[in-house]
Amino acid sequence: MAKVQSTVIVARPVEAAYRHFLELDKHPSEPEVESVIKQPEGPTGPGTMFTFRHRRGSKVTETWMRFTSLEPNRSIVFEGDIGPVRPKGAFTFGQTDGATTLSVRIDDLNPCRPTEAARSSSRPHGSANQGPETGARQDPAGSLALPALARTGSPRRRG
Repeated sequence: MAKVQSTVIVARPVEAAYRHFLELDKHPSEPEVESVIKQPEGPTGPGTMFTFRHRRGSKVTETWMRFTSLEPNRSIVFEGDIGPVRPKGAFTFGQTDGATTLSVRIDDLNPCRPTEAARSSSRPHGSANQGPETGARQDPAGSLALPALARTGSPRRRG
């Protein structure tokens, strides 16, 4: 079971960073994301699912993320379907000198079976940075775009 962890500093208060994740339907995070649907409508809570519709050229695919547990301004536990993996993990938020330390931890990637991988091989696989471990980096722009956070973090991959 592969594990991934990444941590970044976001130049925003914890409340703003946490709220961003509660409103993923209002913040498409990649140029290829043409729409995000939140179900059910209303306040985000356990069971809320975000479906992301991606367009790459003429190909349209979907991925999703469901929040399974939320602790306000502290953590969001999730599961998802992103290309050939079905990750389960958590976002954790901590206050650091007026900024937010955001950690993304994926406990289980849950790769799908080869026949499922063939069907989903054309899907966007997310923006998980799988480079060398380097330690947390500052996000000078204070961006809250999900892929930007994933690219600026320091992944720690354990197999």
